[in-house]
Amino acid sequence: MKKWFKKWILQRAAKIEEQTKAAGRPNLQRVVSTEAEKYRNSKEPWVTIIGDTISEDGIQLALDWNDSFVKYLRAQGVTGADETQVVQHWLAMISKQASEKLSEHYNDLEGKISEYE
Repeated sequence: MKKWFKKWILQRAAKIEEQTKAAGRPNLQRVVSTEAEKYRNSKEPWVTIIGDTISEDGIQLALDWNDSFVKYLRAQGVTGADETQVVQHWLAMISKQASEKLSEHYNDLEGKISEYE
């Protein structure tokens, strides 16, 4: 993970944690309501983040999904020995794409800043 991105994430996490404490809400760990049960049984692909932890080691996500989501991913060519690995591969793919896009924009911005120095 790029150092600037990691630093930004940690700063953002600290700010969010400060705001949630001030508002009297639970810490960064979030729990999906029982309403999610209807999505788990749906024929429509569904995935959601049910928890997260942000630390200096990175971001850790806990996801919940339904069978239709795994079937959709497999139909799109995402592989894995079991449904957990399929979802992990999908998450790794989108994380890599997001990181590449952020790096592109960061490099563009860095180039523009150096023009003014």
